[in-house]
Amino acid sequence: LVIFLIWAKGHINREGLLVVYLRNALLQRGFPVEHTPSHIIPIKIGNPLQCGALSDMLLKEKGHYIQAINYPTVARGEEKLRLAPTPHHSKELMDKLVDDLSEVWAALKLPLGGLQCGKVC
Repeated sequence: LVIFLIWAKGHINREGLLVVYLRNALLQRGFPVEHTPSHIIPIKIGNPLQCGALSDMLLKEKGHYIQAINYPTVARGEEKLRLAPTPHHSKELMDKLVDDLSEVWAALKLPLGGLQCGKVC
């Protein structure tokens, strides 16, 4: 039991650091990251068709499964992508995700710079 708790604590600490790393990388690129106290990182899209297109393109063209969250899970106009980093994701993989998301975002001509989350997110 003690060994598991030490292992779990290490996983939780690593996950927290990776969440901060990914959130900061997204914010630096101007993605509209919303505040949340959990490990989930929501990126507001605000349009169900664009949200679905982003999710589909990321999977089909880049190999990233990023869940699109649409109505009725969220209110109309609040559609978002849901990123959920885990301790099994590396910083290199997260950097690749941010690069790939930037490419797909630009291909869909979505605006950047809509900072939703403050410096402490």
